[in-house]
Amino acid sequence: MRLTSIRLHPFGKFHDTSWDLSDPLVVISGPNETGKSTLRQAIFHILFTPTDLTPSRLRTIIAPWLPLPAGDYAAITIDIDDNGKHYQLKKRWGSQPTSHLTTPDGSALSDTETIARILEKLCGHNEATFRHVFFTGHDELENTITKLKANSLELRDIRSLVQTGNETAGDIDQRRFEELLDQRIKKYFSRWEDERQRPIRQNGQEKSVGNEWKQGVGEILGAWYTWQVLIAEQKTILRLEKEIDAITSQLITIEEQVKEDQEFLSTFGALRDQLSERSVMEERVSRLTSERELLKKVFAAWPIAHATVDAWKTQRDTLVVQSKNLNEELRTARLREQADDILNHYHAIQSAEKELQETQDAMKKQHPPEPARLFTIETLHDEVTHLENVLAAQSLTYSMTSNSTQSVMITHSDEPPEQRDVQEIPVTGKASGRIRFESSGLIITVDSGGQDIEEILRNLHQKRTSLRLTLESCGVSTVAEAKEQASSYNSLVLRTESKQETYRALLRGKNRAEWDTRFAEIEGLRKTRDSTTIEHELEAVRHAVSTGDQSLETHQERIQSWEKSYINLEALGEKLLTAQHDLHTTETTLTTLPHVPSNFPSSDAFIHSLDSAQERMNTNSEPRSTLASQRGGLEGQLGDRRSEDLVEEAENAKNQFDHVLDEGNSYKRIKEMLTSIAPIDNTSLDEFNERVSEIFSTISSSDSQLCFLDTLPSHITRGTITVSPERLSQGARGALALAVRLALAELYLKSASGFVMLDDPLVHLDKERLGEAISILKSFSKRYPVIFFTCHEQQADLLRL
Repeated sequence: MRLTSIRLHPFGKFHDTSWDLSDPLVVISGPNETGKSTLRQAIFHILFTPTDLTPSRLRTIIAPWLPLPAGDYAAITIDIDDNGKHYQLKKRWGSQPTSHLTTPDGSALSDTETIARILEKLCGHNEATFRHVFFTGHDELENTITKLKANSLELRDIRSLVQTGNETAGDIDQRRFEELLDQRIKKYFSRWEDERQRPIRQNGQEKSVGNEWKQGVGEILGAWYTWQVLIAEQKTILRLEKEIDAITSQLITIEEQVKEDQEFLSTFGALRDQLSERSVMEERVSRLTSERELLKKVFAAWPIAHATVDAWKTQRDTLVVQSKNLNEELRTARLREQADDILNHYHAIQSAEKELQETQDAMKKQHPPEPARLFTIETLHDEVTHLENVLAAQSLTYSMTSNSTQSVMITHSDEPPEQRDVQEIPVTGKASGRIRFESSGLIITVDSGGQDIEEILRNLHQKRTSLRLTLESCGVSTVAEAKEQASSYNSLVLRTESKQETYRALLRGKNRAEWDTRFAEIEGLRKTRDSTTIEHELEAVRHAVSTGDQSLETHQERIQSWEKSYINLEALGEKLLTAQHDLHTTETTLTTLPHVPSNFPSSDAFIHSLDSAQERMNTNSEPRSTLASQRGGLEGQLGDRRSEDLVEEAENAKNQFDHVLDEGNSYKRIKEMLTSIAPIDNTSLDEFNERVSEIFSTISSSDSQLCFLDTLPSHITRGTITVSPERLSQGARGALALAVRLALAELYLKSASGFVMLDDPLVHLDKERLGEAISILKSFSKRYPVIFFTCHEQQADLLRL
């Protein structure tokens, strides 16, 4: 995997800038502050920093690379070549964060996790390998050995890269290593119950904050106690702060009220006496105004009341006469209404008599058949029907054909003859009881064999003749018509009987002459309006009398009251003049007094406000002192600690606890891994050690002998002098670090592809060592891609040759 190009749009100081990275050795040079480190950081972040960061991580990781002065996002695009397959990756952090990967087949991916998995596969190595082996920042080279020691657990063991046999390390004492791991695990997990993630109980009791373990406290439990103490302290501080805030709020409210009351009293206190007098005057004006208006009303109403009493006495006499006349008219009207009922009944008798006469006349006009004759007709009709049914039951079927056309007379039963032409096509039919054929003098008669057909036909003829003659004698042509006449006559009989019954009921036991006499008497009454109209008018008159009497009583009571209070109209007038004079005097006095402030509805309300303000000032003195004392005590308990500080401290303590717990678990995992593998031969590191020695000797132009502890150089021997890497000169330390880096990179890149990125790694080398180092880097870049940053144009020129 190698990068072929990168575009920053924007990132750091670059708004939209691109670089071609397709050469095996890419040299990027320029003075300080031109953005080399920015580009190096961009390459790292595009590969390993996801876009779905939390706000906190965004501020820590990406915020330093947001464009100034107020950029809210950073974006990078790179092109990747993986064995001839092209990928393009775009990432944007900050506002509207996105990730976008275009694969060789043209697919566009935007899922962060999917892109991360593909990138991990393309890179071939974890982030720690790129950070601590492949990528070297400015002034980081000399710390290579220290960093490799510190981050050894994050890196893939190089022995797994060079070994040819077993896959475990056998270059150290495994038993000693396990003892050290046990000591370290005990140091971390002492007094800690890993399953419950809590302190180990003592006799069933929790050993939490307030009842802590005093001895044998491990790193994890110590970090947990620190975290829990801060949480408890945070709760206490937060409680104290809330209490202080509540008291402060009360004090502020009291102070504001006291200040408001003081200002109010100093501004308006002097108006109290004058406004008290004004209140008295306003009350007197109101009272005198009411008294004057009452006197004016009485003065105007008294003469009207006298006139109303006199007028009612005259009007009442008229209404009494009208009431008497209406009562007389009502009596006559009620007699006529009773007579109307009689008249209506008389007219009903007349109508019933007329309807009875009409039905009797209709009966006389009809001549229905007598019952005996109607019975004979019905009997003959039934007999004829019976004989016809008998014949119908003697059914005969026939069929005739003829070779030549023959005329045949056919007679069915007693029906008239029918002439038919018979040919080869059959002539068929049915007959009841008898059939007769006549043709060319030949007569054929066929009877059914069941009964005497001749007798049946004779009886049928007789019955039909008798029925016809009987119907003619009754003046009808059919049996149905005879029945209809009989039914109609019977209906008239019933109707006549009903009318007779109605007529008798209406007479009520009297004869017609008596009703005629009663009718003549009623016609003599004089005509009046209907009683309902008269009653309404009479009720209105009575109501008017009642209302007038009540009004009269009211006016008389008022006149008596006025005479009792004011004697007469003249004395009332004098009182009215006196009241008007007193009101004018009071209003004049009122104009000399100050007005109530505009935001008060009255003098009483204003004085009440003054009294309330003074009372509040008196009563607030003691609570204010008590609250201030309470706040002082709480602030003394609080000291300089603040809940917001403890929130951050508790969060840091929790993070420290998680970190320590993770470290302890890491040691456990190491031990588990160690017990599951077997040791390997130390000779598997010889190739790596020889390669480091070769590169170091070439750069330093010396025959130094390197001794290794595990996988890193521990001593360098020159002649009779042996020194540690830290005791080397700055240039030699740089050469040794570069040798270790390149040897490690070679091993890692043999297992999976990648690239190396170096930021000014040769600044401390002299001219001779610089040339050897550049030669080695060029040779290295022929096998593995290298991106080289430098602010030294001489080094850049040598690398580009």
